[in-house]
Amino acid sequence: MTDQALKTLFLPFETGALTAKDRAVFFGAQDHPALKAFQGVDAIQHWAGPADILKAKGYEVYTDLPAGQVYGMVLCLPPKQKEAAKGMLGRAALALEEDGVLVAAAANDAGGNRLEKWFKELGFDPHSLSKNKARVVWASGYFNKEKAQSWSDGAAPRNIELDGQTWWTRPGIFGWDKIDTGSELLTHYIPDDLKGDVADFGCGYGYLSRFILEICPNIKSLTAIDADAHALEMCRKNVPQAKCVHIDLTSENQLQTFDVIIMNPPFHDRKKAESDLGLFFIETAHAHLKPKGALYMVANAHLPYEKTLQGMFASVEKLNESKGFKTFKAMK
Repeated sequence: MTDQALKTLFLPFETGALTAKDRAVFFGAQDHPALKAFQGVDAIQHWAGPADILKAKGYEVYTDLPAGQVYGMVLCLPPKQKEAAKGMLGRAALALEEDGVLVAAAANDAGGNRLEKWFKELGFDPHSLSKNKARVVWASGYFNKEKAQSWSDGAAPRNIELDGQTWWTRPGIFGWDKIDTGSELLTHYIPDDLKGDVADFGCGYGYLSRFILEICPNIKSLTAIDADAHALEMCRKNVPQAKCVHIDLTSENQLQTFDVIIMNPPFHDRKKAESDLGLFFIETAHAHLKPKGALYMVANAHLPYEKTLQGMFASVEKLNESKGFKTFKAMK
């Protein structure tokens, strides 16, 4: 869990093993009282929700490391996805000043048990502590810069071929190297006569956005929305016609209203219960549909969304149930 890793990240400071440096950068940044011990912290956070909290607290927030910057201390909360996690550690090591300190933490079930091994692969001589079902590892001094650069490059954006099409993508974003089964199923039930202002909620790298623009010639505008700035960066490349918006759809927002919304909502993160995210997406979709607007959505079959849809929308039709997914059309 992210909360477990965040608590454990600052354990070496609480025990006196480490002292906060004047200037630090925090990859995967989350707000925490211990950050006040630093005179300055640059926050690297590409998820809209925690980024908004950090901005409100006065931190400088970036979606990626500012070019050429180096720091006396680098803090990391690596993601679970392997290439993205190693890429973060590689970029973090390269951002160290001479004798700078690298500190990283992860929950045991999200990569914490491999952190010490990775530090050693980078050439560090690490220290570690374990608590809160998470592990924190830290090191300074010599490391293998070529290895760090290789790991950093391994998490960079790239072109891949999927189902006969070329896509920009990068490790760490949802389904980065595949076509999601639910999204592919939804394409079979989206009609080619969509028109007006359309939105793709949780657009990812843009698979559904590109699809509807290819089959629906009467779409006036397409807005692609995601909480992950890295996913939006890829969507901009894959679907240049779309207006890309970086917001957390589970929070209050000032979105316009739409004639049609399509979505394959996320069904989990590390803080919310499985069904909560989809319920938030449904509520936000209802609030931002014009009268008589249409919602097309796909979701894992075991998640209880029918009752919510039926309670909000004038009509709800289950279009399909197969391969562990349900596809719906709901009219406002």
